[in-house]
Amino acid sequence: MMQFRAAAPPGLESILEAEARRHGFLQDSEKTVVSPLGGIFFSGDWPVLSRANLLLRAPARITVQLPAFRADSFSELVTKARRLPWEYFLAPQSSVHFNVACRKSRLYHSDAVEERLRGAVLHKIGKKVRFLNAGEATQHGAQLIQVRLNRDVCYIEVDSSGEHLRKRGYRPALGKAPLREHLAAAMLLFAGWDGHSPLIDPFCGSGTLLWEGYHLFRGVDTETAQEQLAKLPLSHWPVFQSGGSLLPALAEAEVPHPDVASLLFGSDRNQGAIDDALENARLLGLADRVSLKKQAFSAIEPMGEKGWIVANLPYGVRTAGKGDLRNLYAKLGNLLRERFGGWRFAFLSNSEFLLGHSGLKFQEQLTFDNGGIRVLLVRGEIA
Repeated sequence: MMQFRAAAPPGLESILEAEARRHGFLQDSEKTVVSPLGGIFFSGDWPVLSRANLLLRAPARITVQLPAFRADSFSELVTKARRLPWEYFLAPQSSVHFNVACRKSRLYHSDAVEERLRGAVLHKIGKKVRFLNAGEATQHGAQLIQVRLNRDVCYIEVDSSGEHLRKRGYRPALGKAPLREHLAAAMLLFAGWDGHSPLIDPFCGSGTLLWEGYHLFRGVDTETAQEQLAKLPLSHWPVFQSGGSLLPALAEAEVPHPDVASLLFGSDRNQGAIDDALENARLLGLADRVSLKKQAFSAIEPMGEKGWIVANLPYGVRTAGKGDLRNLYAKLGNLLRERFGGWRFAFLSNSEFLLGHSGLKFQEQLTFDNGGIRVLLVRGEIA
């Protein structure tokens, strides 16, 4: 049994917990343990780790937690680091990138700590292991190992996901301010979208919210799962290559595939954004089934008695339009009350002040950092 972290910005733990319980990674009676780095912990064997990478959409990545230990001298750091099971994750010719941070510890020099950890790995694995810096690691796909030395306690975690939980590979066409995939999934889970009612994104950009909605309820078949696992760092770990423990995860990950594509509606006033969304829809094989239109948000209409409006609202921070957005938020609120009574909504914005101008009542809100910007995620029902 190992301990894993489903990582996400602090503030989103309730969403991660609900998704983990939905897929059985946390039992009903099991208390959720929140990570100070962001995210939640859960336990399991190696097939559980594989299934988590396949099924969980809200985490940015999933890491394996190595046993923490106290180290207030370099000799103690080396002795205890040599005992860690590096052989589970690293082969003799692996490429490795250490990300080290030290806080309120006697060992305060991160480069010196990394040097000792490199020595511990070489002692255990052999001298053919390559150690790369951050720029080289991205280029060569090195194994990321995150190290946090806090108050003389060393915490080490091994990344099992690489960049593929955030960059899932289905949207090479990106807009000006693209929404990260795992955050789009978190928004939909927070909104409570049921996968059986229409989903409208009136500021869809390149369509990330729509594609995450599709994947949330489409499920994972064996062929797709095998392709996804092959892209992840964990597929190269000796513990998997020797034991074949990826295979049980494939069968266990299979779920029904309801057709949710016909429920997805996206629009944007920018033709370039719609072109990007259409290209992404084509790559997913959904070009003829998902509704995508170039239009202002004021043109949206309900497609049934009940549905969801979910959107990453304009911030005026990263995009060109930095003017006064109060009028836009006010118009959006008025339109939803006029046409979408009984529908539910979830919006992401960087301004409580702007959200207040919508006049909508929020039943719940979460606050967290998104790429260095403090943002709010709110949800409610349109009266």
